[in-house]
Parts: sequence; C-alpha cells; structure tokens
Amino acid sequence: GDALEYITIVGAMAQPESISEKCRDVVLTAELVKGTGKPTRCWVRNGATARYLLEIYRTIAGGEAALRAHPMVEAFLEPISPLQLPKDGLDIVREFAWAGQPVSIGPMAMTAGTAPGTLAGTLAQENAEILAGVVVTQLLAPGTPVTYGGIPHIMDPQTGICSFGSPEQGLMAVAMVQIARSYGFPVYVNVGLTDAKLPDAQAGVEKAATLLMGVLAGADMFGHCGICGTDHAGSLLWLAFDDELMSYVRRMARGFVVDGEHLATDVVRSVGPAGNFLAEEHTVRHFREAIWTPSAVWTRQPYDLWQSDGAGSFADRLQRRVERVLETHKVKPLDDAMVREIDRIVASASRELG
Repeated sequence: GDALEYITIVGAMAQPESISEKCRDVVLTAELVKGTGKPTRCWVRNGATARYLLEIYRTIAGGEAALRAHPMVEAFLEPISPLQLPKDGLDIVREFAWAGQPVSIGPMAMTAGTAPGTLAGTLAQENAEILAGVVVTQLLAPGTPVTYGGIPHIMDPQTGICSFGSPEQGLMAVAMVQIARSYGFPVYVNVGLTDAKLPDAQAGVEKAATLLMGVLAGADMFGHCGICGTDHAGSLLWLAFDDELMSYVRRMARGFVVDGEHLATDVVRSVGPAGNFLAEEHTVRHFREAIWTPSAVWTRQPYDLWQSDGAGSFADRLQRRVERVLETHKVKPLDDAMVREIDRIVASASRELG
C-alpha cells in the first residue's frame, strides 16, 4: 500500500487470528502507521480500543491539539440494515467525534434482503439510516465533519449472498453521490469491486464499469481495494490490480482540453498532407499530458513480441510487480522515540484489554 501510487489510504486487509481480537485493531493500527506515511484505516472493535487507536494517532500528530487541528483518521459507523444503529459503533463514533476526528456513516443495505426489493426503496432506506447516524453524531459532538457513505448492494437472487460487482452497484453509487451532494456532504461509495475470484474478464468488466460510474458521478472516496470476491479474501495481487485500474480510470476522468493551443490547427496546416507530427515541437510539448502511459503490467506489444516475452497474462505481470515491490520497496522509518511510544501504547492495550 505504501508503494502503490494510486492507493492513497492504506488499510488492514486481514484479521490475523494469532492476535487476540480484544486488542487486534490496536496492533494493526500500530503496524499501519509504522508501515506507511499515507493515511491509514483499520476496522475498530469498540469504544475501548478506539481510545488506544486515537492515542497512537496523537503520538504521530504531535499531541491532542495537533490531531484536532489536522485530523488523521476517520471513524466508520455502519448502521445495521434495516434501521438499527449498533452500540459498539456508536461508542466508536463518540470517541472519535470527541477527539475532533471526522465520521463516515455507511450502511450496507441489501436490495431484496435487508432493504426493499427495488433500488429506489433501498436508496430511501439507506438514506434514512445515514441521516440517523448524522443526527446522533451531531448530538455527540456538534460540528463533527461527516462523510456520507452510500454503499448499498443487492442480494443475488440465485445464491442469496451479497453481490459486489452487479450493474446495480454502479447505478446505486451514482444515485448515492447525487443524494449526498444535495445535502452538501462529501461522499464515499463502494465501486471498483467484483464478485470474481480470479483477475479475469468478469473482474475487469465489473471493477472498471462500476469504478468509472462512481468517479464520473463525482464521488470523493471508494473502497475497498484488494478484495477478492464479496469479502471472501484479500490479496496483494488484487491490490496491485486496483492500483492499475485507478491509474486508467483517473486518466478518463481527467478528460482533455479544447482551446486554440490544443486544437493545433496551425500545426496541422504546417505539417500538411502526408506529413507526420513526431518531430514537431507542439507534439513534444503536449503528448505526455495527452496520452496515458501504462506501466509494464499492461501489454501493447505486437503479438510476436508478447509471445517471445513469455505470453504472460495481466495477472502474471501483476504477480511479478507485487514480487518486485516486496523485494525492493523501503518504507521511510518513523523516529525511534515515536516507535517506542507506539509500542508502549500497544503493550498497554494488550494488558488492559486482555
């Protein structure tokens, strides 16, 4: 996560059973802040562990006032559909809000399961659950910044399980962005996901289509990268897949400029019929901004060169990239005194929480 350019928030991708769940999120948070200079996220167990997590972030920020002035982490409240707010979730929100940190509210209402069997009905219920969370958050700490987490899904009628890659996922994400914007909230949606178990054609279609819809709708954040299937697993290969996909989609979202300089009519006239533009100063000035250059994971080679290079798949090249990152990437280390303080907090949590 630290090495991949388009992964901008690094989260814990697993729940290691070797660490007691009573303090697991504290341990994971400590490892995350030691392992990257990017913002970090971790599933928080309850209000008790939240206090230790916040202590870690205060250590990184330089104290309580510094963390309030420049928030580093966001609580996540997941209402339980239909129409419930979890006690542990509210305890977490209270601790984060009192510490001056923002709160993201995102129920995972499931069409035809934990929400009505229509998309409009699901969105209406999801919105009500989010607004209930907003009200409670503002009662606990007026003025707490809130992210509107519109993350509904459908229940697949053939299997009875939640679907992450359906076309409805993209449709509801666009609607959630529009609803959130009507209130003036920043918005987080679940797009760029897939029900596929391998990085195959299904994965490419589902991830690209829904991510592009969310991005073009104007969402601020999306999650979660590195997931294989419907929360079935996580892997570094999938994380690298998402990094490449985001690079591709960001280029599409950037669009292109249309003005006198970019229309280049003078250059076309100067080159004239049967010429070429390779050596033109205008080309040198603009082609890097105009044309997305893919990493070595992508192939644009002629067939014979691709074949002589091993005839590998996208997944094969992704795996090689992951291996290179693990072999060569060095994380910028934290100050030794800061590491010792973080370790002290973790040890204290382990003692106190069991």
